[in-house]
Amino acid sequence: MIVTETNRYAAQCRAQCTSPTPRAWHDITHTEFKAFMGMIIYMGIVRLPQLELYWSSKHDLIRQNISEIMTLVRFQQILRFFHLNNSNEQVSVGQPGYDPLFKVRKILDIVTFNFDMEYNLGESISVDEAMIPFKGRLSFKQYMKDKPVKHGIKVFVLADGKYAYIKRIQIYTGKNSSLSQNELGLSSQVVLDLMNGLENRHHKLYLDNYYTSPILFVKLHQNNTYACGTARTHRKNYPAELAIKGSEATKLDRGFYDYRTCGPLTSFVWKDKKVINFLSTVHVTTGNLSVSRTARDGSRVQVNCPPCLPDYQEFMGGVDLSDQRMSYYYVGRRSKKWWKRVFSYILEACCQNAYVLKIYGQENKKRKDPSYLAFRLELIEHLIGTFCSKGKRGRPRSASPVGIRLDASKQHLPIIAERHIECVVCNKVRKTIGASRSSLRHESQVRCSTCSVSLCLNKNRNCFFKYHTEPVYWL
Repeated sequence: MIVTETNRYAAQCRAQCTSPTPRAWHDITHTEFKAFMGMIIYMGIVRLPQLELYWSSKHDLIRQNISEIMTLVRFQQILRFFHLNNSNEQVSVGQPGYDPLFKVRKILDIVTFNFDMEYNLGESISVDEAMIPFKGRLSFKQYMKDKPVKHGIKVFVLADGKYAYIKRIQIYTGKNSSLSQNELGLSSQVVLDLMNGLENRHHKLYLDNYYTSPILFVKLHQNNTYACGTARTHRKNYPAELAIKGSEATKLDRGFYDYRTCGPLTSFVWKDKKVINFLSTVHVTTGNLSVSRTARDGSRVQVNCPPCLPDYQEFMGGVDLSDQRMSYYYVGRRSKKWWKRVFSYILEACCQNAYVLKIYGQENKKRKDPSYLAFRLELIEHLIGTFCSKGKRGRPRSASPVGIRLDASKQHLPIIAERHIECVVCNKVRKTIGASRSSLRHESQVRCSTCSVSLCLNKNRNCFFKYHTEPVYWL
């Protein structure tokens, strides 16, 4: 779909081009697009302030590995014409059928459908907001002062409370959306929309005080979905006697808590450093639980707490954990086009979910879990594969082209040269991690008969095998 729309948009732009000498363009293929995505993910791991620096040969910067896959000109061409939908079919603002998310609608529908189908949620799940950073002009841009990303596009997320798998996402498009016009209010309707189709499965849903309300919890309970969350005391039907504020709150001892019940609802008030209110249809009022806190003298003391607190602390962070993972090697770059920032978020969500599926799949439970970085590097290798779009121009390169060195039909035989030369693999690794010239420098007398490059081949290092079998041998 993306390949088709990108080629379509390139044809539309070139048809309107008035330049007498437009730059040559050939349609992108699926293999080339996969390599392009692999490069985008790689750039999230190795961050540089400008794209051109990935192809720079000055100051021993990098990173000749990127330039082996695709030229800078070709990469910029694909980035320029990158598109997710046919712009000619977009309905104007104010017209019937107008969709503010038209630019990303196709990819959003495909991704959310696959997210839903590939994973069965556990018992405990959570709903929270995430922010896609964007400071440009946009009618539904939001400001959230309590989020690390304060300006951007708000996304409502349903995630697994234990493994942080993103099950469903819903992008907020402003007050004119159907969500804001519902009689239940925005926060309650978001939860019901995200839970649509998950009724009668006895999930335990954890929410923060933005969503929690007695009316919502009763409606969820009728659908056999149990809920727990922090609460705002001014919400309709919340017990007024548990709304402890001001001087009354300061008089309470740390660890004090009280509760009220009404049907399936149980309301708690608890004094920690400040007063916190909970609402739950999951927990009962019995049980003597405590949590560890630091006293003023530095010692650890046990403080009484309501029964809902341990579960809330454990399972409420599903969305936050997924956001944390996605922030490690974020692929997004500055752009004036909001839909490109949304696509970056979708791509990160896909990588994060793929990592969860790999680690917590039934077949992989007995295997050692790879780190998120190792998983992304493996993903990059699979996406790029043996692709190389560079033609044979200019002087021969010191390293063999990707297609030749990975071609098993060629006779890659080790031969002994007259003198020792630095190993190509060790040299690439050293430059990639930014190590000094003295470290990781290994010279070898072994050369490849076909590629004509020096490679380590001894009991400690087998760079010869790595060079001829791994597409991205320097990672």
